[in-house]
Amino acid sequence: MNSRIFLSWFLSTVATYFVFVSALNFFYDPFYKYQPLGKSRSHFQFAKSYNEALLKLSLLGQTDKRSFIIGDSRGNVFTEDVIKEVDESRWINLSMGGAQPKEIVGFVDRLIEKRGKNSIDEIMIVLPIRLFVDRRVNRLNEAESILDNNFVYLTNTLVFRSSMANLIFDFTGIVLKTQKQKGSKEEAWKFWLAHAKKKTLVWEMPNKQMQSYKEVFERLRENGIKFKIVSPPVYNGVVDIYSAGMPDIWDAYLSFLQSQPETVICLSASYNSDYGMFNDPYHANKLFAKIIFDDLVNQRGSVCGRN
Repeated sequence: MNSRIFLSWFLSTVATYFVFVSALNFFYDPFYKYQPLGKSRSHFQFAKSYNEALLKLSLLGQTDKRSFIIGDSRGNVFTEDVIKEVDESRWINLSMGGAQPKEIVGFVDRLIEKRGKNSIDEIMIVLPIRLFVDRRVNRLNEAESILDNNFVYLTNTLVFRSSMANLIFDFTGIVLKTQKQKGSKEEAWKFWLAHAKKKTLVWEMPNKQMQSYKEVFERLRENGIKFKIVSPPVYNGVVDIYSAGMPDIWDAYLSFLQSQPETVICLSASYNSDYGMFNDPYHANKLFAKIIFDDLVNQRGSVCGRN
């Protein structure tokens, strides 16, 4: 095969691949760039599992809701079902699993910029219990660069993987797994408690992260936007590990929360010692999440407060 034939074969192969990828991504539109949620052919579960930042940023651009939940995976326990049962009309959850402080701050900034203060009734900011970590690449910047460029969106690998997951599901009924399961609840429980203990050895005082939060809180106040700073419950065993393993940092975290007048703390709720109320040491189950969300939205004071 001479070089000209090889080059022609190579270019045609590449062109065919890009045409196939682009066509599939356009057909399924897994992150709702062209078709809004509810009209797209894509199944929501694949968008959420393959690139949650891209999904949530896309939903921000199309929702007509006026109250927003922004946080990490502890904010994600307020699922669509939980929101529907408590206060369906107002809230949309834009939380992302594993969200770092800079991502949460960035999402709040984008919300103010895209919606404007007159189109926001309230923001519920769910702070990560791991406030002390902020080293991951900012997924919002990556997601924004994908959504803002048609070519990048239609040829992006993560978008394609989500489209392929949709295609495989539609033809075979098979749901591709994107994350390994950690076995039973008991096994996951042991893993996360051991993980918490190990992390107390490497975390540093989160001065930079706390300052970035203070700045975005001040912007919200200056714009007259109502907001809550929420620290949802974690299992008491996690609190014990953090308070014993890094007492100075843990005290600084609590002091930071208590210094903000908009803070609602649920760390000392009586439910926190009940193993049956959690999916794992960090995340409330659906029953507990409903109790917490109802308490936060309707200000019942039975679980969360200025404690």
